[in-house]
Amino acid sequence: MLFQLIGSALVLGAFCAVAMRRTQPESVLYLLANVVGATLLAVDAFFLRQWGFFALEAIWAIVSGWNLGRSSLRRA
Repeated sequence: MLFQLIGSALVLGAFCAVAMRRTQPESVLYLLANVVGATLLAVDAFFLRQWGFFALEAIWAIVSGWNLGRSSLRRA
């Protein structure tokens, strides 16, 4: 339950920050919040055998991680 609350808060917080124009979807903070939040939710879904939710969150984490890596390479 704690993983769900933390993961959801991170993903929704990042979404709200972009929606309220406090950050950009390409920002490291936004992408990091999505990677960590989606990973927590995916791990929880895996252990609860919620395969549809696991697939959604795992893909969300992978795409966010990919973009975080690209963003980090552009900054280096």
